[in-house]
Amino acid sequence: MAKNDSLMHIGHRERLRLKFDAGNASPADEMELLLTYIIPRRDVRVLARLLVQKFGSVYNTILADGADIMSVDGAGPAVASFFNLLRNVVGRGYKQHLVEHKIFYDPRIIHEYCRTQVMHKSVEELHAIYLDHEHRLLADKLVSMGTVDYAVFYPREIIIHAIQLKAAYVVLYHNHPVGGGSFSSDDIAFTISLGKMLKFMGIKLYDHYVVGATGSVYSMHDLQMLREIDNIKEFTSSMHQNSGDTSHTDDN
Repeated sequence: MAKNDSLMHIGHRERLRLKFDAGNASPADEMELLLTYIIPRRDVRVLARLLVQKFGSVYNTILADGADIMSVDGAGPAVASFFNLLRNVVGRGYKQHLVEHKIFYDPRIIHEYCRTQVMHKSVEELHAIYLDHEHRLLADKLVSMGTVDYAVFYPREIIIHAIQLKAAYVVLYHNHPVGGGSFSSDDIAFTISLGKMLKFMGIKLYDHYVVGATGSVYSMHDLQMLREIDNIKEFTSSMHQNSGDTSHTDDN
């Protein structure tokens, strides 16, 4: 690089930083500024635009799968590792927040937490979040992994963990690596069946989230899909009162 070109290059990056500090940076500018810390001696303007165009935003790029990032021309392992580092830092920050605060005090926090955990995954994963009586996070456990569009669910494992952790609430979330964020009929049937089993043991299934391939997050609770579980509350209570016997046989 010629001396004049080098000086112009340095000047451009300084102007870019000043633009960001003034709050006038576009998403492509922000991406370019991030890339300057990974690729200090190369013009990254084109790469910045390509990444924002492919993933839709700087934030979505941070949450993207490393292999998908490296599929963009000019983005190598160093770029993928850098965004993976940022994603892990952000994910730990959200998790710590959920440990220290009531998990539903701000719904955006749980939505973003789910996104940081599974949006970048190339196969479907089901996670179970266990909460105490104060709605604080006790644990987040991976329940199952599958293919890009299918995962096997294990209700017994979820119930055992809930009992071991003395959880009062369970929240499920999983990702759809391909397609949209809508719940499948299997998702709904499994969730309702699990919710009924948990309720019988005095544990509430609070919600089930799905994270779509583009980062959209949907809630079964918000979509009124869990009413069938809520409707068995009085029936279960009266059954125990009438029988006078708290023992039961688990056929599952």
